Amino acid sequence: MLNSIFIVGTGRSGTHFTCRSISGFKNIFDPQTGKENVPVLKQIATSAIHHRSYPQIAKSYYSDIKSNLKNDSIFIDQHHPNIFYCPELIKIFSNPIFLFPHRPIVQVVASMFNHQGVLNWYEYAKDSMQANSKTGEIPFPNQFLGLTDFSQLNNLELHQICALRVISHEKMARKMQESGADLRFINYENLVKDQFSEYSKVFTPTELVSLGEFSIVEESSPDSLNKYKEVLTDKQISEVLELVKLSGL
Repeated sequence: MLNSIFIVGTGRSGTHFTCRSISGFKNIFDPQTGKENVPVLKQIATSAIHHRSYPQIAKSYYSDIKSNLKNDSIFIDQHHPNIFYCPELIKIFSNPIFLFPHRPIVQVVASMFNHQGVLNWYEYAKDSMQANSKTGEIPFPNQFLGLTDFSQLNNLELHQICALRVISHEKMARKMQESGADLRFINYENLVKDQFSEYSKVFTPTELVSLGEFSIVEESSPDSLNKYKEVLTDKQISEVLELVKLSGL
């Protein structure tokens, strides 16, 4: 029985919009009302960047939600770094669905440029490599940043660093699929254009019945899909797409 949906992926990939729009289904239960539990989010992300095991604060948070979940409710969650910990969530919820918003990489990179919370992880990484770091060094190659070597933080341009992070997270999503997690890619652009139509492709008819009646609670703006052109130059766009090509995705 469908009891939980976890929206996972890279920061700025459309996880917030996906979460808010999916809340239009009658039986969705979102205790965070479209936001994140900040302490839980930070601990999951920190554990991911350090390649550590799943944090106890997250295990306790989700265990409490599972124990209090009503039979007809479907829990929705958007702590996106959970992409690295699908097996841990499967242990708690048994049969969760993981949704990965598949958004054009140039849109994601452009959005990352304007979000300090996302960019702060690069400063965190640099600080962690200092001699007197209180956090401990992060490992390289790094699964969270998508960088093979610390020197890339200083030698690559920001759009390239961001692109490598997006690529790494998508590779992790495919790895989780291969490991047996019920991870499904949802087309972000199609979702923006027609929410219910895209959900009808992602969920089975039986799952749609479980989700309940759908109504629009988060208006979408197709015009936003081209805003990346106001942020990235043609050269940057070309270099980002070249990285995708080289990655094999």
